[in-house]
Amino acid sequence: MVLGFYVNGTVLKYYKISIPHGDNVSISENYTFVSNGTYAFQAIADPGDLLNIQDRSSASSFAYVNVSPAESPDVYSSIPNNDIISTTSFTMS
Repeated sequence: MVLGFYVNGTVLKYYKISIPHGDNVSISENYTFVSNGTYAFQAIADPGDLLNIQDRSSASSFAYVNVSPAESPDVYSSIPNNDIISTTSFTMS
């Protein structure tokens, strides 16, 4: 069987897999996000409709991932700031 992975409707990769009756198969796919936004991931078993799968809705899976812009760290919120009266910035090389 062919298993297709899609990102925003575009083919990412096809796999040829063999699943014995009653067994499961796990496949991991890595993806590097090119920018922030919402990404729709889809996996479809037999995307070419070659097999007689009676319930096509059970032959696909969806996941949506929202990627936000990177945040700048706020060091002052991560350390105790009781009794701080001044701060100094510096650069080390």
